[in-house]
Amino acid sequence: MNKGAIIYLILLLTIIFDQPHQISFATNGFDIVILSVPHYYQVKWYFCGPASVQMVLHYISGVKINQYVLANEMHTSSSSGGTYTNYMPK
Repeated sequence: MNKGAIIYLILLLTIIFDQPHQISFATNGFDIVILSVPHYYQVKWYFCGPASVQMVLHYISGVKINQYVLANEMHTSSSSGGTYTNYMPK
């Protein structure tokens, strides 16, 4: 099984079996939800896609996947200026 398939499988299983932590409250008639998503800095200037996916995957699954691994799977490159969203997990 390739790394991309493993990432998708982790994401799918955690969505099915896990409830994310969140804080909810209402103010001025609007509901506000604050999620405890971990923050990771981009390791390269064009790694905003891999850093974002890393944060979401870690929040949902508890697994921290290296940004270089994610960048490789999502075809991230400096020549394209980053990652096209069609290469991100859905």
